[in-house]
Amino acid sequence: LKNQSSVRQIPVGRELANYIINYSTNWRQRSHHGFLLGSNFNRPMSLRSLAYMMDRLSATLSPASLKVLKEQNSSSKITPHDFRHTCAILRLRNFVDRGIEMGEAEILLRAFFGWSRDSSMPRLYAKAYYDERLQDIWEASFDNRTSLLRAIESGNRTS
Repeated sequence: LKNQSSVRQIPVGRELANYIINYSTNWRQRSHHGFLLGSNFNRPMSLRSLAYMMDRLSATLSPASLKVLKEQNSSSKITPHDFRHTCAILRLRNFVDRGIEMGEAEILLRAFFGWSRDSSMPRLYAKAYYDERLQDIWEASFDNRTSLLRAIESGNRTS
């Protein structure tokens, strides 16, 4: 955890939870650290090992996924920060979808990620959240207008 005030409860689907339980029970060595992934020496995974794992994971991506990654991140590799960014936006979306006001959602994000009370990080992720929502609204509006124009055009042809 980043600091003592951080809280880490990450919701996962049942299938992933079962994989984690299976891994923890059958493959992960007993360790004295709280990290899910560890080294062969029963210590937390090193940054170098994590980078290697991310490189290997990136190499398995489909060409379409690599294209999207390159467009959105200007990189063809997955990084641990990508997971953090995605987690922050998904949590924020979940809070807002549950009717939690943005101010309170920012407080919850600060607690989850271990940011200080006056950290501006939640606002940065809120911007990304709003950019994504705006894109969804624009696409829906475009689709609606396109459908309307096609209906008008179709009606003109039958008249």
